[in-house]
Amino acid sequence: MTDHPVRVHYNPANRARIRCRAGIGMSELGHEFLQRLSLVVSEVTGLHYPEERLSDLERAFARLAAESNVNAWEVAASLVSERVDRSQVERFARHLTVGETYFFREPNSYRALLTQILPELVAKNRATRKLRLWSAGCCTGEEAYSLAMLLCRVIPDIDDWQISILATDINPDFIKRAREGIYGEWSFRNACIDFEAEKRHFTELNGRYRISDRIKQMVRFDYLNLACDDYPKSITDTNDMDFIACRNVLIYFCENKMQPVLTRLAHSLAPGGYLSLSATEVGKVKPELLEQRIVQGSYFYTKPQLSPGKSQFALSDLERSVARASKLIAQGDYNSAISWLDTVENSIDTKVLASHRYLEILELRARALNSLGRLKEALAVVERYIGVDRKRPDGYYLKALVLQEAGNYEAASLALVHCINLDPNFVTAEFLLASYLISQGELDLARTHMQHLRDNLLKLPSADTLPWSEGTSAGDLLKVVDSLIEIDSKQSHK
Repeated sequence: MTDHPVRVHYNPANRARIRCRAGIGMSELGHEFLQRLSLVVSEVTGLHYPEERLSDLERAFARLAAESNVNAWEVAASLVSERVDRSQVERFARHLTVGETYFFREPNSYRALLTQILPELVAKNRATRKLRLWSAGCCTGEEAYSLAMLLCRVIPDIDDWQISILATDINPDFIKRAREGIYGEWSFRNACIDFEAEKRHFTELNGRYRISDRIKQMVRFDYLNLACDDYPKSITDTNDMDFIACRNVLIYFCENKMQPVLTRLAHSLAPGGYLSLSATEVGKVKPELLEQRIVQGSYFYTKPQLSPGKSQFALSDLERSVARASKLIAQGDYNSAISWLDTVENSIDTKVLASHRYLEILELRARALNSLGRLKEALAVVERYIGVDRKRPDGYYLKALVLQEAGNYEAASLALVHCINLDPNFVTAEFLLASYLISQGELDLARTHMQHLRDNLLKLPSADTLPWSEGTSAGDLLKVVDSLIEIDSKQSHK
């Protein structure tokens, strides 16, 4: 998992006062300072401590101080600092998070999973025999292991499947206990779904129960802070999920942190995937993100998927899906974008598409693959793009971007030359080529391209956004070009 420090704004004067009062006990933190601590804790972890729970926050810091054998004021001051790294968040999380869970909690939800949701996902993924699930805020692991046991019931040939169950939490103590997979009677209270049948997955050990190696191997536990933006990303393996359980987690979040988490979880789903929340969290999901579905009295939220029949696929569906894939790419959710594009190509006969529509699909796919570092696949898609219309300059520009990412700058420059030959007014390509020539010390040729580029930019309205420029206007690029020409001129006269 990545480790991004969280920036917290603070008043240095307050920090100084904290240091001066290092000898004062925890009970004298003061109401105002506790309120401020509550805001910082919310920013760093997402956890919300309203007015009526400030005493809980104070006790949490007292426990942390006792554990660390340091003054409570110093503990508080370490949080009210300019940057808080993962190790500090983990320390705080040990005392701030609630470990309330057990196997097969919320009977209706698990019955819905067993009888409808999981069988539906299994049928949808039967061709690939791949299934991805995520227990977000897994606590000590009971939920993740419950999902694994359900899958063993639902999939008779489960040994032939690639099952990935990710379980994450912010509390390292919870993760450690989950990995051990040893539980007492308390973890089995109120268990449902004919739990007697699931005892075959446990071995009794001195009055405690150890989860079987088979079930344990289906689940991977890792650290993840839901309040941060480390998902959906391939590096954290939090993308393209068929099912996400995030029950009884967001109830501890403040509203302004809850919505970004829900948005990121929605983007972490594959088309047709499901998000499960607890009853107290129902109604927090915006309808434009996910569609609500009630199954056996339990609420689930699903990411729409396209109509499967090629003959039934409407042009409006295509436009919406391409627009959605484009938006996902802009948000950095490349795997979900590829999933949408897969659905498009599997749902429509691309031979009957107008060439510009098909090229749009190929362009988005190539961009997403390129961003994921899957360069061979991206280059193969680019060649398909060029094969549709060899006189279209965009294909060669796209090829240059992939080749540049692969470090093949010479081949990238040849692709750019081909692009400019097809369209001498393709200013973005000419700027990229001139930049490459400068880096290679070919200054005379670079000057020629820069001057030609400048002439073309002067013909364009200053406010016009340039294609393939990620929002750069003609006026902005002209300023950059003029600056480079001026620098070159000064260096030439030395």
